[in-house]
Amino acid sequence: MQSQPFSVAPNSKAAPRKTFMDIDYLDFCWAGDGSEQQVERVFDQMKAAGFDGAIIQAFFHGEAFYDSARFPKFSNVDGQSAAGHDGTGNYLDLLARRLREYDPVRKMLALAQERDMELMPYIRLLDEDPANSRNLFFREHPEYFQLSRCGNFQLVGVPCFNYPEVREHFLQRVADFVEMGFRSIYLGALRFHCFYCTPFIGATALADVYGFNHPIAEEYFRRTGRRAQIDPREEATVTVTPLPKEKRLGDLPQCTVSYKGAPDCDYTVLRRIAGEGMEAFLRELKRRFPHVTVTLEAGLYNFIDSDTAAGSLFQMDPEVILGEGLVNRIHTSLNVRMTPETPSILQAYRQKFPRDKMEIGLFLNDALSKNGGSGLNPPVESVRDYLKDVVREDYDYTIIHEAAFILVHSQQEAVWQALGEFTKREKERGN
Repeated sequence: MQSQPFSVAPNSKAAPRKTFMDIDYLDFCWAGDGSEQQVERVFDQMKAAGFDGAIIQAFFHGEAFYDSARFPKFSNVDGQSAAGHDGTGNYLDLLARRLREYDPVRKMLALAQERDMELMPYIRLLDEDPANSRNLFFREHPEYFQLSRCGNFQLVGVPCFNYPEVREHFLQRVADFVEMGFRSIYLGALRFHCFYCTPFIGATALADVYGFNHPIAEEYFRRTGRRAQIDPREEATVTVTPLPKEKRLGDLPQCTVSYKGAPDCDYTVLRRIAGEGMEAFLRELKRRFPHVTVTLEAGLYNFIDSDTAAGSLFQMDPEVILGEGLVNRIHTSLNVRMTPETPSILQAYRQKFPRDKMEIGLFLNDALSKNGGSGLNPPVESVRDYLKDVVREDYDYTIIHEAAFILVHSQQEAVWQALGEFTKREKERGN
Protein backbone atom coordinates (compact mmCIF):
# COMPACT_ATOMS: atom_id res chain seq x y z
CA MET A 1 0.00 0.00 0.00
CA GLN A 2 1.33 3.44 -0.92
CA SER A 3 2.19 5.52 2.15
CA GLN A 4 0.50 8.89 2.47
CA PRO A 5 2.38 12.20 2.57
CA PHE A 6 2.50 14.26 5.72
CA SER A 7 -0.38 16.67 5.81
CA VAL A 8 -0.01 20.36 5.17
CA ALA A 9 -2.87 22.68 5.98
CA PRO A 10 -2.65 25.93 3.98
CA ASN A 11 -6.44 26.29 4.03
CA SER A 12 -6.84 26.29 7.78
CA LYS A 13 -6.19 29.46 9.76
CA ALA A 14 -6.67 27.48 12.98
CA ALA A 15 -3.93 24.95 12.23
CA PRO A 16 -1.02 25.02 14.68
CA ARG A 17 2.28 26.13 13.27
CA LYS A 18 4.82 23.33 12.96
CA THR A 19 8.40 23.38 14.19
CA PHE A 20 11.28 21.31 12.83
CA MET A 21 14.88 20.85 13.92
CA ASP A 22 17.83 20.85 11.53
CA ILE A 23 20.09 17.84 12.15
CA ASP A 24 23.41 17.94 10.31
CA TYR A 25 24.98 14.58 11.10
CA LEU A 26 28.35 15.86 9.92
CA ASP A 27 28.14 18.52 12.63
CA PHE A 28 27.15 15.89 15.19
CA CYS A 29 30.62 14.44 14.60
CA TRP A 30 32.12 17.94 14.77
CA ALA A 31 30.33 18.86 18.00
CA GLY A 32 29.87 15.48 19.67
CA ASP A 33 30.68 11.83 19.18
CA GLY A 34 28.12 10.96 16.47
CA SER A 35 27.10 7.81 18.33
CA GLU A 36 23.75 6.07 18.15
CA GLN A 37 23.17 6.99 21.79
CA GLN A 38 23.72 10.67 21.06
CA VAL A 39 21.31 10.58 18.13
CA GLU A 40 18.66 8.81 20.23
CA ARG A 41 19.06 11.36 23.02
CA VAL A 42 18.54 14.29 20.64
CA PHE A 43 15.38 12.69 19.22
CA ASP A 44 14.06 12.19 22.74
CA GLN A 45 14.81 15.84 23.52
CA MET A 46 13.10 17.02 20.34
CA LYS A 47 9.98 15.00 21.14
CA ALA A 48 9.91 16.24 24.72
CA ALA A 49 10.27 19.83 23.50
CA GLY A 50 7.28 19.45 21.18
CA PHE A 51 8.99 19.41 17.78
CA ASP A 52 6.97 18.02 14.89
CA GLY A 53 9.99 16.61 13.12
CA ALA A 54 13.37 17.37 11.61
CA ILE A 55 15.35 17.74 8.44
CA ILE A 56 18.46 15.55 8.30
CA GLN A 57 21.69 15.60 6.35
CA ALA A 58 22.13 12.46 4.25
CA PHE A 59 24.86 13.49 1.79
CA PHE A 60 28.16 15.33 1.86
CA HIS A 61 29.26 16.56 -1.57
CA GLY A 62 27.69 13.65 -3.41
CA GLU A 63 28.67 10.89 -0.96
CA ALA A 64 25.94 9.23 1.08
CA PHE A 65 25.65 8.84 4.84
CA TYR A 66 23.76 5.57 4.31
CA ASP A 67 24.12 2.29 2.44
CA SER A 68 23.07 2.85 -1.17
CA ALA A 69 23.18 0.80 -4.35
CA ARG A 70 23.26 4.06 -6.34
CA PHE A 71 25.80 6.27 -4.58
CA PRO A 72 29.14 5.77 -2.81
CA LYS A 73 29.20 6.12 0.97
CA PHE A 74 31.41 8.72 2.59
CA SER A 75 34.65 7.13 3.76
CA ASN A 76 37.23 9.96 3.87
CA VAL A 77 39.42 7.74 1.74
CA ASP A 78 41.52 10.77 0.73
CA GLY A 79 42.39 11.51 4.35
CA GLN A 80 40.87 14.99 4.61
CA SER A 81 41.43 16.58 7.98
CA ALA A 82 39.21 18.98 9.94
CA ALA A 83 39.34 19.60 13.68
CA GLY A 84 36.31 19.31 15.94
CA HIS A 85 34.68 22.30 17.64
CA ASP A 86 37.27 22.20 20.43
CA GLY A 87 40.14 22.35 17.95
CA THR A 88 41.17 18.73 18.40
CA GLY A 89 40.77 15.47 16.50
CA ASN A 90 39.56 14.95 12.95
CA TYR A 91 35.79 14.84 12.76
CA LEU A 92 35.85 13.62 9.15
CA ASP A 93 37.66 10.50 10.31
CA LEU A 94 35.11 10.17 13.12
CA LEU A 95 32.28 10.49 10.60
CA ALA A 96 33.78 7.76 8.40
CA ARG A 97 34.20 5.49 11.41
CA ARG A 98 30.61 5.99 12.56
CA LEU A 99 29.33 5.24 9.07
CA ARG A 100 31.14 1.91 9.21
CA GLU A 101 29.50 1.17 12.57
CA TYR A 102 25.88 2.01 11.75
CA ASP A 103 23.56 3.72 9.27
CA PRO A 104 22.55 7.06 10.85
CA VAL A 105 19.96 7.90 8.18
CA ARG A 106 17.99 4.68 8.64
CA LYS A 107 18.51 4.97 12.39
CA MET A 108 16.96 8.45 12.46
CA LEU A 109 14.09 7.34 10.23
CA ALA A 110 13.27 4.54 12.69
CA LEU A 111 13.49 6.94 15.66
CA ALA A 112 11.16 9.41 13.92
CA GLN A 113 8.63 6.73 13.04
CA GLU A 114 8.60 5.47 16.64
CA ARG A 115 7.87 9.02 17.83
CA ASP A 116 5.37 9.91 15.08
CA MET A 117 7.61 12.71 13.81
CA GLU A 118 8.03 13.91 10.23
CA LEU A 119 11.56 13.39 8.92
CA MET A 120 12.88 15.06 5.77
CA PRO A 121 16.25 14.08 4.28
CA TYR A 122 17.57 17.18 2.64
CA ILE A 123 19.10 17.34 -0.81
CA ARG A 124 21.29 20.32 -1.56
CA LEU A 125 20.59 21.00 -5.21
CA LEU A 126 23.29 23.67 -5.56
CA ASP A 127 26.13 22.27 -3.49
CA GLU A 128 28.10 19.55 -5.27
CA ASP A 129 31.85 19.78 -4.73
CA PRO A 130 33.51 17.01 -6.77
CA ALA A 131 37.12 17.63 -5.67
CA ASN A 132 37.34 14.80 -3.13
CA SER A 133 34.09 12.99 -3.89
CA ARG A 134 33.97 9.37 -5.00
CA ASN A 135 30.64 10.21 -6.66
CA LEU A 136 32.06 10.53 -10.16
CA PHE A 137 29.01 12.04 -11.85
CA PHE A 138 30.21 15.66 -11.78
CA ARG A 139 33.88 14.72 -12.02
CA GLU A 140 33.14 13.05 -15.32
CA HIS A 141 30.74 15.78 -16.47
CA PRO A 142 32.08 19.16 -15.30
CA GLU A 143 30.13 20.78 -18.13
CA TYR A 144 27.01 20.35 -15.99
CA PHE A 145 28.19 23.09 -13.61
CA GLN A 146 27.12 26.69 -14.20
CA LEU A 147 29.15 28.16 -17.05
CA SER A 148 30.30 31.75 -17.56
CA ARG A 149 29.27 33.75 -20.60
CA CYS A 150 32.71 33.46 -22.21
CA GLY A 151 32.93 29.75 -21.34
CA ASN A 152 36.24 30.13 -19.49
CA PHE A 153 34.90 29.85 -15.94
CA GLN A 154 32.56 27.60 -13.99
CA LEU A 155 30.58 27.99 -10.80
CA VAL A 156 32.04 24.76 -9.46
CA GLY A 157 29.59 22.84 -7.33
CA VAL A 158 26.42 24.48 -8.68
CA PRO A 159 24.68 22.31 -11.31
CA CYS A 160 22.54 23.51 -14.19
CA PHE A 161 19.15 21.77 -14.11
CA ASN A 162 18.47 22.34 -17.79
CA TYR A 163 20.40 19.14 -18.48
CA PRO A 164 18.10 16.08 -18.27
CA GLU A 165 21.04 14.09 -16.92
CA VAL A 166 21.40 16.44 -13.93
CA ARG A 167 17.70 16.18 -13.13
CA GLU A 168 17.87 12.39 -13.30
CA HIS A 169 20.92 12.31 -11.03
CA PHE A 170 19.04 14.08 -8.26
CA LEU A 171 15.85 12.11 -8.85
CA GLN A 172 17.86 8.99 -8.08
CA ARG A 173 18.59 10.43 -4.64
CA VAL A 174 14.89 10.93 -4.08
CA ALA A 175 14.32 7.34 -5.21
CA ASP A 176 16.76 6.13 -2.56
CA PHE A 177 14.84 7.93 0.17
CA VAL A 178 11.42 6.79 -1.00
CA GLU A 179 12.60 3.18 -1.11
CA MET A 180 13.88 3.56 2.46
CA GLY A 181 10.44 4.64 3.61
CA PHE A 182 10.64 8.44 3.75
CA ARG A 183 7.39 10.28 3.02
CA SER A 184 8.88 13.79 2.96
CA ILE A 185 11.93 15.33 1.37
CA TYR A 186 13.62 18.70 1.66
CA LEU A 187 15.13 20.42 -1.37
CA GLY A 188 17.70 23.15 -0.83
CA ALA A 189 17.83 25.51 -3.80
CA LEU A 190 19.30 28.46 -1.93
CA ARG A 191 22.54 27.56 -0.15
CA PHE A 192 25.99 27.53 -1.71
CA HIS A 193 29.09 26.31 0.12
CA CYS A 194 31.54 26.39 -2.77
CA PHE A 195 31.92 30.14 -3.32
CA TYR A 196 35.41 30.88 -2.29
CA CYS A 197 37.35 29.14 -5.08
CA THR A 198 35.15 30.44 -7.89
CA PRO A 199 36.06 33.43 -10.10
CA PHE A 200 33.68 36.41 -9.96
CA ILE A 201 31.63 34.89 -7.15
CA GLY A 202 31.17 38.31 -5.62
CA ALA A 203 29.51 39.66 -8.75
CA THR A 204 26.83 42.17 -7.89
CA ALA A 205 24.55 40.21 -10.20
CA LEU A 206 25.76 36.63 -10.15
CA ALA A 207 23.51 35.87 -13.09
CA ASP A 208 25.48 38.36 -15.23
CA VAL A 209 28.44 35.98 -15.07
CA TYR A 210 27.14 32.41 -14.83
CA GLY A 211 24.25 30.40 -16.23
CA PHE A 212 25.21 30.37 -19.92
CA ASN A 213 25.24 26.59 -20.34
CA HIS A 214 24.54 25.10 -23.76
CA PRO A 215 20.86 24.13 -23.30
CA ILE A 216 20.06 27.57 -21.85
CA ALA A 217 21.98 29.41 -24.56
CA GLU A 218 20.37 27.38 -27.34
CA GLU A 219 16.85 27.99 -26.01
CA TYR A 220 17.68 31.68 -25.60
CA PHE A 221 18.69 31.83 -29.27
CA ARG A 222 15.51 30.04 -30.30
CA ARG A 223 13.36 32.58 -28.41
CA THR A 224 15.24 35.79 -29.17
CA GLY A 225 17.29 35.10 -32.32
CA ARG A 226 20.37 36.36 -30.45
CA ARG A 227 23.42 34.56 -29.13
CA ALA A 228 24.04 34.71 -25.38
CA GLN A 229 27.48 33.08 -25.33
CA ILE A 230 30.51 34.98 -26.58
CA ASP A 231 33.96 34.13 -27.90
CA PRO A 232 36.16 32.78 -25.08
CA ARG A 233 38.93 35.10 -26.27
CA GLU A 234 36.90 38.23 -25.55
CA GLU A 235 38.55 40.55 -23.05
CA ALA A 236 36.78 40.68 -19.69
CA THR A 237 36.77 43.84 -17.57
CA VAL A 238 36.32 43.30 -13.85
CA THR A 239 35.66 46.12 -11.39
CA VAL A 240 35.96 45.17 -7.71
CA THR A 241 34.51 47.07 -4.77
CA PRO A 242 36.45 46.25 -1.57
CA LEU A 243 34.66 45.06 1.55
CA PRO A 244 33.79 47.67 4.19
CA LYS A 245 35.74 47.57 7.43
CA GLU A 246 32.63 46.45 9.32
CA LYS A 247 31.97 43.42 7.16
CA ARG A 248 29.44 40.74 8.05
CA LEU A 249 29.97 37.00 7.98
CA GLY A 250 29.67 35.76 4.41
CA ASP A 251 30.30 39.18 2.84
CA LEU A 252 32.35 38.96 -0.34
CA PRO A 253 34.04 41.63 -2.46
CA GLN A 254 31.44 42.92 -4.90
CA CYS A 255 32.37 43.09 -8.55
CA THR A 256 30.88 43.79 -11.93
CA VAL A 257 31.99 41.96 -15.06
CA SER A 258 31.71 43.20 -18.61
CA TYR A 259 33.06 41.83 -21.89
CA LYS A 260 34.55 44.07 -24.53
CA GLY A 261 32.27 44.28 -27.53
CA ALA A 262 29.71 41.84 -26.12
CA PRO A 263 26.11 42.34 -27.28
CA ASP A 264 23.37 43.13 -24.80
CA CYS A 265 21.79 40.15 -23.15
CA ASP A 266 18.24 39.84 -21.79
CA TYR A 267 18.97 38.29 -18.40
CA THR A 268 15.28 38.03 -17.58
CA VAL A 269 14.82 35.57 -20.43
CA LEU A 270 17.97 33.64 -19.51
CA ARG A 271 17.04 33.27 -15.85
CA ARG A 272 13.51 32.25 -16.75
CA ILE A 273 14.85 29.50 -19.04
CA ALA A 274 17.07 28.32 -16.18
CA GLY A 275 14.02 28.34 -13.89
CA GLU A 276 12.16 26.14 -16.34
CA GLY A 277 14.92 23.56 -15.83
CA MET A 278 14.28 23.58 -12.09
CA GLU A 279 10.52 23.37 -12.68
CA ALA A 280 11.09 20.36 -14.97
CA PHE A 281 12.95 18.65 -12.13
CA LEU A 282 10.13 19.36 -9.65
CA ARG A 283 7.52 18.25 -12.18
CA GLU A 284 9.19 14.90 -12.78
CA LEU A 285 9.70 14.42 -9.06
CA LYS A 286 5.99 14.93 -8.44
CA ARG A 287 5.08 12.62 -11.32
CA ARG A 288 7.26 9.76 -10.07
CA PHE A 289 6.62 10.25 -6.36
CA PRO A 290 3.14 11.80 -6.04
CA HIS A 291 2.73 10.77 -2.40
CA VAL A 292 5.88 12.52 -1.17
CA THR A 293 5.59 15.83 0.68
CA VAL A 294 8.09 18.28 -0.87
CA THR A 295 9.54 21.21 1.06
CA LEU A 296 11.53 23.72 -1.02
CA GLU A 297 14.07 26.20 0.33
CA ALA A 298 14.51 29.02 -2.18
CA GLY A 299 15.21 32.74 -2.15
CA LEU A 300 12.55 35.32 -2.83
CA TYR A 301 14.58 36.42 -5.87
CA ASN A 302 14.02 32.97 -7.38
CA PHE A 303 10.39 33.98 -7.93
CA ILE A 304 10.88 37.54 -9.17
CA ASP A 305 10.63 38.14 -12.91
CA SER A 306 13.35 40.75 -12.99
CA ASP A 307 16.90 41.10 -14.24
CA THR A 308 17.79 43.07 -11.11
CA ALA A 309 17.57 40.05 -8.81
CA ALA A 310 21.24 39.88 -7.79
CA GLY A 311 22.42 36.36 -7.18
CA SER A 312 19.51 34.69 -8.94
CA LEU A 313 20.71 31.94 -11.25
CA PHE A 314 17.15 30.85 -12.01
CA GLN A 315 13.68 32.30 -11.71
CA MET A 316 10.60 30.14 -11.39
CA ASP A 317 6.99 31.10 -12.05
CA PRO A 318 4.85 31.04 -8.88
CA GLU A 319 1.78 30.31 -11.01
CA VAL A 320 3.46 27.16 -12.35
CA ILE A 321 4.46 26.07 -8.83
CA LEU A 322 0.94 26.64 -7.53
CA GLY A 323 -1.02 25.55 -10.59
CA GLU A 324 0.78 22.22 -10.90
CA GLY A 325 1.18 21.66 -7.17
CA LEU A 326 4.91 21.02 -7.57
CA VAL A 327 5.78 21.57 -3.90
CA ASN A 328 3.90 21.55 -0.60
CA ARG A 329 5.94 24.09 1.34
CA ILE A 330 8.27 26.96 0.45
CA HIS A 331 10.55 28.95 2.71
CA THR A 332 13.66 31.07 2.83
CA SER A 333 16.65 30.97 5.17
CA LEU A 334 17.51 34.06 7.17
CA ASN A 335 19.90 35.35 9.79
CA VAL A 336 16.99 37.16 11.41
CA ARG A 337 19.19 39.10 13.84
CA MET A 338 20.82 40.74 10.83
CA THR A 339 17.72 41.00 8.64
CA PRO A 340 15.34 43.68 9.95
CA GLU A 341 13.32 43.40 6.73
CA THR A 342 12.14 39.87 7.66
CA PRO A 343 8.44 40.94 7.92
CA SER A 344 8.49 42.50 4.45
CA ILE A 345 10.20 39.41 3.00
CA LEU A 346 7.47 37.20 4.43
CA GLN A 347 4.82 39.59 3.13
CA ALA A 348 6.32 39.34 -0.35
CA TYR A 349 6.19 35.54 -0.14
CA ARG A 350 2.53 35.74 0.91
CA GLN A 351 1.74 37.86 -2.13
CA LYS A 352 3.19 35.21 -4.42
CA PHE A 353 1.94 32.21 -2.45
CA PRO A 354 -1.45 32.94 -0.84
CA ARG A 355 -2.25 31.32 2.48
CA ASP A 356 -5.02 29.19 1.01
CA LYS A 357 -2.66 27.65 -1.57
CA MET A 358 0.77 27.22 0.01
CA GLU A 359 2.51 26.93 3.36
CA ILE A 360 5.43 29.32 3.74
CA GLY A 361 8.01 29.11 6.48
CA LEU A 362 11.26 30.39 7.94
CA PHE A 363 14.57 28.61 8.28
CA LEU A 364 15.96 30.32 11.38
CA ASN A 365 19.64 30.14 10.54
CA ASP A 366 20.77 32.12 13.58
CA ALA A 367 18.34 30.86 16.22
CA LEU A 368 21.11 29.21 18.25
CA SER A 369 24.10 31.28 17.17
CA LYS A 370 25.01 34.87 16.49
CA ASN A 371 24.94 34.64 12.72
CA GLY A 372 24.30 31.07 11.66
CA GLY A 373 27.83 29.70 11.82
CA SER A 374 29.79 31.45 14.55
CA GLY A 375 28.94 33.15 17.82
CA LEU A 376 27.95 29.85 19.40
CA ASN A 377 26.83 29.39 23.02
CA PRO A 378 24.58 32.49 23.08
CA PRO A 379 22.96 33.36 26.44
CA VAL A 380 19.75 31.40 26.93
CA GLU A 381 17.79 34.62 27.45
CA SER A 382 18.91 35.89 24.05
CA VAL A 383 17.58 32.66 22.50
CA ARG A 384 14.30 33.16 24.37
CA ASP A 385 13.98 36.78 23.27
CA TYR A 386 14.79 35.89 19.67
CA LEU A 387 12.08 33.22 19.56
CA LYS A 388 9.54 35.54 21.20
CA ASP A 389 10.17 38.11 18.47
CA VAL A 390 9.99 35.57 15.65
CA VAL A 391 6.65 34.15 16.78
CA ARG A 392 4.97 37.45 15.91
CA GLU A 393 5.74 37.08 12.20
CA ASP A 394 3.47 35.69 9.47
CA TYR A 395 4.51 32.13 8.58
CA ASP A 396 3.23 28.56 8.83
CA TYR A 397 6.28 26.65 10.08
CA THR A 398 9.84 27.14 11.27
CA ILE A 399 13.08 25.18 11.09
CA ILE A 400 15.64 25.69 13.86
CA HIS A 401 19.31 25.66 12.88
CA GLU A 402 20.73 23.42 14.33
CA ALA A 403 20.81 20.59 16.88
CA ALA A 404 24.62 20.35 16.91
CA PHE A 405 24.82 23.89 18.31
CA ILE A 406 22.94 22.68 21.38
CA LEU A 407 25.51 19.93 21.87
CA VAL A 408 28.23 22.55 22.42
CA HIS A 409 26.10 24.88 24.56
CA SER A 410 27.03 25.26 28.21
CA GLN A 411 23.33 25.15 29.23
CA GLN A 412 21.84 22.47 27.03
CA GLU A 413 18.79 21.73 29.17
CA ALA A 414 17.92 25.41 29.44
CA VAL A 415 18.10 25.76 25.65
CA TRP A 416 15.79 22.78 25.17
CA GLN A 417 13.41 24.35 27.70
CA ALA A 418 13.39 27.62 25.74
CA LEU A 419 12.70 25.70 22.54
CA GLY A 420 9.87 23.83 24.28
CA GLU A 421 8.29 27.16 25.26
CA PHE A 422 8.57 28.25 21.63
CA THR A 423 6.90 25.13 20.19
CA LYS A 424 4.11 25.46 22.75
CA ARG A 425 3.42 29.03 21.66
CA GLU A 426 3.50 27.95 18.02
CA LYS A 427 0.88 25.26 18.60
CA GLU A 428 -1.32 27.64 20.57
CA ARG A 429 -1.05 30.51 18.15
CA GLY A 430 -1.81 28.67 14.91
CA ASN A 431 -2.07 30.61 11.69
